[in-house]
This record gives sequence, structure tokens and C-alpha cells, in this order.
Amino acid sequence: AEVADLLEVLQGCGLRPDQITYSTMISSFDRNRQWSRALRVWAELRNACVSPNAITCSAAIRACADVASARQLLREMSDHGLEPNAVTFTAVLSACARAHDWAAALAVLV
Repeated sequence: AEVADLLEVLQGCGLRPDQITYSTMISSFDRNRQWSRALRVWAELRNACVSPNAITCSAAIRACADVASARQLLREMSDHGLEPNAVTFTAVLSACARAHDWAAALAVLV
């Protein structure tokens, strides 16, 4: 089912998706290599005015196919007052490695 369908079913049952719901959905799509779907869930989280946590941000960063998107999400994380952790930095560095962008990886570390 599409993300919107899943969220609609939850809301139809009177349930309000929270950080855990969104994190689980993002991680599930990421594990199944459905990165665009994972990032649509991230967008839905933002549209629903749900505040992300470090887990949600890290999951979304893992789903990024490019370095620019991963770094943008890292900035958004800071905008929400969230501190990146080892999982977050690993996700960003993985995006850099996939792109063979070693300069970006060093910039993250410095």
C-alpha cells in the first residue's frame, strides 16, 4: 500500500501517527530499498506537524540516495534542536561513501 493509504487507514481508525509510527515506516521502506517512499513518509511527517526525533531523522537520512539530501536532513535535524548521534553520522557517511564523495565525508567529520 502507498504511504498515504497506510496513514489514512491509521487516521480512519482514530489513531494519530507519532514519531514511532513514522520512524518504523521510514525504516521499513529503507530496508526494502524503497527510498523514495521512505522520503515521502518523511514529507508526510513534516506536513502532519509531528516533531521528528533523532531516530526518525537518522532513518530518513539512511534512505537518502544522494549526499545533498542527507546533509539537508542533517541540517533539518539541527533546526529541530536535535543532536546527531553515531547512527546519524554513520547514515550521512554511508551516503557519502555510496556517492564516492570523500570531500563531503570529511566535511561531516570536521
